Amino acid sequence: MSKKSIFKHTFYYSVAIVLAIYLAVLSSTPTTIFWSADEGAKYLQLQTLLAWQGGATYRLAYLGQRLDPTYRFYPHHPIYPQPLPFGQVHFHWPIWFPLLSVIPFKLFGVAGLYLIPLISGVLTAWLSGRLAHRFMPTIAPLTVIVVGLASPIFFYSLLFWEHTFVGLLGLIALWQAMRLAETHGRDKWFTVSLIVILLAAAIALRLEMLFYALALILAIMITSVKKWDSLRIHAFKITGLIIIIVLLLGAIFKLLNLFAEHGLVGPRYIQLVESSLYFATDGNFWRNWPLHLVEIWVNSSASAGPKISMTLVWLGLIGIILGGLVVGSRVGNIQIGLLVGSGLLIGLVSVDVLFLTERYRTIHALFLPAPYLGLMFSYWLYVRQSQRVDAMLLATTTTLYLFFGTFAVMLRQAGILSNLEWGPRYLLTLYPLAIICVMVGMGHIIQATPSTWGKYLLAGVVGILLLIGVGWCFGMSGINPEQYYVVKS
Repeated sequence: MSKKSIFKHTFYYSVAIVLAIYLAVLSSTPTTIFWSADEGAKYLQLQTLLAWQGGATYRLAYLGQRLDPTYRFYPHHPIYPQPLPFGQVHFHWPIWFPLLSVIPFKLFGVAGLYLIPLISGVLTAWLSGRLAHRFMPTIAPLTVIVVGLASPIFFYSLLFWEHTFVGLLGLIALWQAMRLAETHGRDKWFTVSLIVILLAAAIALRLEMLFYALALILAIMITSVKKWDSLRIHAFKITGLIIIIVLLLGAIFKLLNLFAEHGLVGPRYIQLVESSLYFATDGNFWRNWPLHLVEIWVNSSASAGPKISMTLVWLGLIGIILGGLVVGSRVGNIQIGLLVGSGLLIGLVSVDVLFLTERYRTIHALFLPAPYLGLMFSYWLYVRQSQRVDAMLLATTTTLYLFFGTFAVMLRQAGILSNLEWGPRYLLTLYPLAIICVMVGMGHIIQATPSTWGKYLLAGVVGILLLIGVGWCFGMSGINPEQYYVVKS
């Protein structure tokens, strides 16, 4: 059997393993409960769509309607569908994800609710492996396993939530963007149109994907420039990019208002935009941004999150910074020291939380359940050595979205991480991108490291960090089952 054939079989075996484990876990999960109230509210939204009677008439999924025709005792929390005059309904979220789930629900019942998230998670792992194969074929199967079984993609693939679906749309858009340099004429315009459609669909489902779209569009513009002719032209183009960002944000805000007026998007989108603009102009918000950054990247105890010492949290941030310093280093002992130091510090925080005896219910931090992400900047060394446009596009998109997305979470949460999540769901799209960077970047560095002890040391650190990530997915020791929301019947 040829090496190519062996790789092909190994790759698809890894995808099959991910799928099999997802199905096994889902089949062993109680189908009568949701983990989050958001899931329950989307389920009620789906039930309301099922009861659509034509025109603008709906029937709310309210078992007490016969005894309470005026909805006096109906829950009036804004996340639930609210009755309006003349049979209309006010939806908190856009209807697209519940609408897409109608057919799977009709075909498979309650189990059909998880079809789109589960398939999206498996396809995300598969496509991540395919993208990794473009740069380093040997690490593609492992990339599939890490994305599918050692990141929060695993957890969100088993919930009635749209996060894995929008993440898949974003990843496909990046994949198509990588093909732009390989296409010409009508094919290029088709590819551009497909990227726009994918990004628009992702934004329609989740507003925070706007920041991913900006990161990808800017990355495409930056990598399309062959060379910077002079400092003057460089400054001119950077200024142009900033102006484009401002104009895009203004145009999107206007479009959201227009769509809301015609019922194409929920008023929730407008509320989010307005609240984000408010906090963006708040002085206290900017004065506290270092603390917000630490909470989003390392750990936050808000909303029943894990409680650890702030000393350990700041050490984790230092570990992330050490990983970033690798970009300016060369292959050698200094580079090995930076990577090992980064891995050990972030891994220390992750292990400490993983083995806490005190129960916790939420994980807000990006690096906490996936400590290996601290090594993502090693990919820039591969980019610098390979000079590949598609590699540069991935690195630029990932780096831009790391900061754009973090800023979006800051604005979204207003410095208070109160949402129920197991890994930052607003940054879920970043995980497959960063994992590809980690796998390719560290694979390149390990190959380029001249000393045998250095190769084994780096491989050992990567292996330990990946095992910690698996532990987060399969341990989940902090989840308190008594706090699950019982909402299905």
